[in-house]
Amino acid sequence: MKKILKGFVEDLTTGKIQFMNHYLLPLDLKLETIVKVQEVHSYVHEDASMQVYIECRALDSIGAVYNISLDFSPSSAERRDHLIEIFQPGSILMIKGEYGIPKDAPITLSEPQYSFIESESLLEEVKNAFNFNDHRFSQSANRHLNITWVVDDFIQNGVSTQHG
Repeated sequence: MKKILKGFVEDLTTGKIQFMNHYLLPLDLKLETIVKVQEVHSYVHEDASMQVYIECRALDSIGAVYNISLDFSPSSAERRDHLIEIFQPGSILMIKGEYGIPKDAPITLSEPQYSFIESESLLEEVKNAFNFNDHRFSQSANRHLNITWVVDDFIQNGVSTQHG
């Protein structure tokens, strides 16, 4: 079985086409995170296929915020409209799916599963994390840093934690 894929990637904004060869190695790895929707883009391509591309901010496992995108290829206008209705700018959802990390682009999840956060208290905590942390760290600014965290709860006991 041949595992070399040949094709091209077209930037829909600039029209730039990049040809590629790729060794296919599907590993069924998944990324799960919480996203806050920033922008939603809907396209109908020349071949009548549809695409809904969603730009988001996401939380990592310690609450730092980074860029991520979601990419859907709906098979009907009804499905496209449903996605646009669910992913309104400002909405917060749980996301899980297979991901890729394109060169010079954010992590992208293709056809991810999604759900709403049911717990009001957790949703408030998530909103607080987005509001407080979004301007403190950026996707590129927090790489290769040794970050020392002093957690308020531990300060009373004279203990600090370090992550890096």
